[in-house]
Amino acid sequence: MIRSRFVLGALASAAVFGACKKDNPSPKNVDQQLLLAHEWRLNETRLNGVLTARDTAVKDRYDWHFVSGGSYHLTYLKDASAEQGQWQVNNPNTLHIVDHKGDAHDYAIQQVDNATLRLSWEERAGELHEDVYTAK
Repeated sequence: MIRSRFVLGALASAAVFGACKKDNPSPKNVDQQLLLAHEWRLNETRLNGVLTARDTAVKDRYDWHFVSGGSYHLTYLKDASAEQGQWQVNNPNTLHIVDHKGDAHDYAIQQVDNATLRLSWEERAGELHEDVYTAK
């Protein structure tokens, strides 16, 4: 009798605690068509969640245009100089960039919709950077 009470109590506890466990939602696949639908203007930068610059205060502000087939070009607003590179989306929300120098960079896509593209990455020192782009 004592043994069956123990077993029933353990099962009840498992059911209660199991019901409280929150499921981590799977990352959504990024709709790459949203990346292609707009040119994206860098309008805000953040470091560890703190706003560092917005609009014209953003250093080296640029427009980023993704092209189907995996190429991109960006144009700096200060002097209209341009750079080209390659892009692809991986894992399902990582933007993998190979810049004009051949250096690879990975960005976590935090948000992409018809108005906003939000990318983040972590530096080796543990600092979290975030760039916010608006659709043109």
